[in-house]
Amino acid sequence: MGPEEPKYVNSSETEVFQKGKILFGLPEAKEFFKNAEEAIVVEGYMDAMALSQGGIGNVVASCGTAFTENQAALLRRYVERAVLLFDGDAAGIRAAWKSAGTFLAAGLSVRIVALPSGHDPDSFIQEKGPDELLTTIAEAPGVVGFAQKVLLDRVKRREDLIKAFAVLGAVIDDPIRRRLLLQEAGERLRFDEETLIRETAALRGEKGSSRRTMVTPPRGPGETKDPLGRAYLGMLLAASDTPEDHVVDAEALREAGLRELYDRWRELRDHGVVEPRLRLLEDPAYRDRVSELLAEEDWPVEAMPEIVGRLDDRIRKEKGKTLQEAIRDAEARGDPALARRLLAEHQASKDVG
Repeated sequence: MGPEEPKYVNSSETEVFQKGKILFGLPEAKEFFKNAEEAIVVEGYMDAMALSQGGIGNVVASCGTAFTENQAALLRRYVERAVLLFDGDAAGIRAAWKSAGTFLAAGLSVRIVALPSGHDPDSFIQEKGPDELLTTIAEAPGVVGFAQKVLLDRVKRREDLIKAFAVLGAVIDDPIRRRLLLQEAGERLRFDEETLIRETAALRGEKGSSRRTMVTPPRGPGETKDPLGRAYLGMLLAASDTPEDHVVDAEALREAGLRELYDRWRELRDHGVVEPRLRLLEDPAYRDRVSELLAEEDWPVEAMPEIVGRLDDRIRKEKGKTLQEAIRDAEARGDPALARRLLAEHQASKDVG
């Protein structure tokens, strides 16, 4: 196009071409996902085509924009793991870190390739060949390892990196995955884990931040309605008394609004309030939500043991799956000590179950 033209010229969006909802190369990559079980994510079309020409088929790219929640959710339909392969310069590193949050929020496990400075995926595969690129991809660390390897020497203040991890943790709705990330960051980067948890809770507006500023929230955009959790909380509020073995872990509730209300119910109960429901109905922050649940239907309190059992089973399965993913990631990163610790934790949870 001439020496004065830009390297790429992005076309405008139309009603049928919405960049933020499309992954370049996805139709071709889907067949490769069946064997690879992970997606290699690059920023540009040329990078995706270069990898494909080199025999690496499980690759997708954005369409000239930063990666979006829609693209991450689309990718999550096909794989559970994403490897971010961006440029090795400062801009590529920033983009990789920002995109890691987008993919983590969608429920994907994320690793990040640290290419040498001055290289992009296209130039690396042209100079080094596909085998060396595949080796580099196989050795890619998770977000904590990437921060340790690449970001730690770049940040001016360690507290900036703590805040960066709090931002990552805040986008992860699954409490187990979020806790594992913060725990690993605390151990490997020598951060105070309680500070990380407190900063993350503040960003999420959850209990544990400096002050309570929000009423019980409704379900957010895209948040799945949790019938099982609603049934449990409805029965809890309808019951005149709740045995200790009917008190579940708040992590078993999938709606943020339910967790907020349940945490407050437990606070009141732990402080000896005999009828927490009445106190909640007197509180403007919770009155409407409690009234809505109680009016929703006539909750059969006698079914509480069955509901509690199903919630306990749910949290065990989700924790087991998350731990298995964390073990695979630790093994891929070459961290046998962390893998052994997570394996012992996984086995202990199975024994309890």
